[in-house]
Amino acid sequence: MFALRMFHTLLMVCLLTVITLAGMADAKPVTSHSLPLYDVQENARDTAYHELHQATELIGAHHCTEAIPHLEAAVEKSPTNLMALFNLGACHYDLAREAKNRTEFDAHLVQAENAFVRVQSLNADLLMTYFRLGKIALTRNDFEQAEHYYRAALEIAPDNAVLHFNLAGVYDEQKRYDEAIAHYKRSIELSPDFVFAYNNLGLVYEILKDTNQAEKVYKAALKKNRSYNFARLNLGNLYAEQGKYRTARKLYEEALQYEPENAWAHLYLGNVYFQTDDLENASREYQASIERNPGYATAYYLQAVTLHRLQRYDESLIAGLKYMSLAPQGRYSQEIMALIIGIKMKHAGVSEPILNKEK
Repeated sequence: MFALRMFHTLLMVCLLTVITLAGMADAKPVTSHSLPLYDVQENARDTAYHELHQATELIGAHHCTEAIPHLEAAVEKSPTNLMALFNLGACHYDLAREAKNRTEFDAHLVQAENAFVRVQSLNADLLMTYFRLGKIALTRNDFEQAEHYYRAALEIAPDNAVLHFNLAGVYDEQKRYDEAIAHYKRSIELSPDFVFAYNNLGLVYEILKDTNQAEKVYKAALKKNRSYNFARLNLGNLYAEQGKYRTARKLYEEALQYEPENAWAHLYLGNVYFQTDDLENASREYQASIERNPGYATAYYLQAVTLHRLQRYDESLIAGLKYMSLAPQGRYSQEIMALIIGIKMKHAGVSEPILNKEK
């Protein structure tokens, strides 16, 4: 059965948790201090504070490109201004994430890194820079450097749950699963409601084929937060792989009660219907998933195969062609090509080749 794992990894999808648990772990550009009072306005305009104030107003309006010259001016006038330097790095980091090409992305990422390193050189105890530099290292798949930053940060804040979570994620990516488990568990000990750590711990247990522990961890996450669908979907996938389709279906249906627009819940529910030969409902759920996540090629493959089994050949052909447009060299491209050729031969009155329907 096709099953995609829902994996919170390396702070890429836990921004809100980071801010809550770590204070400044992944903070947005920070607000400038109040401007001092000046008798002569022109004098105020010549200060770093004025430039920083102008920049933070632009940042608040999501205009990082326009804010950067003011931040650079603030740094030029006050080279040790931590707030200006950090905001400069934060702006470049945000622009890197919005970059439309690799050259632009790399340029902004280097500028962000340089700014955060300067902040760190001025004050080595600011956790926010370790989080940011760790994320930049991860963006480059430099796990050794990311580990360095997170370990250094743990020397400052050894009881920070998010740091343990991030370090566990680094070990996870490196397949150092024993170390990953230790730090995910430590993260949970420090913050028992940190459901992201439960979810990732469950995924590691699944990799290690310890399905009993994985099940316990997913259930623990849901006990802490009933609406946490990542754990619910992973638990459903665990049951589905064990052939417990009724239990899995219930979990997917619960997920849709919390998030009716969740494309993955529709996809997995479609898989359960397919495995139990309820093809009409499978097709309905695959279509619902496609409508909510139209760029995901595998959903079109699943829909094409299902429609073909329902003998709805024209619709199957459309889904197959869409798959090929999205993933011409994809995992299922050969099977889809056989399906497309078979349908065209059927329309031409020629015997259709045998289609491999295994998913």
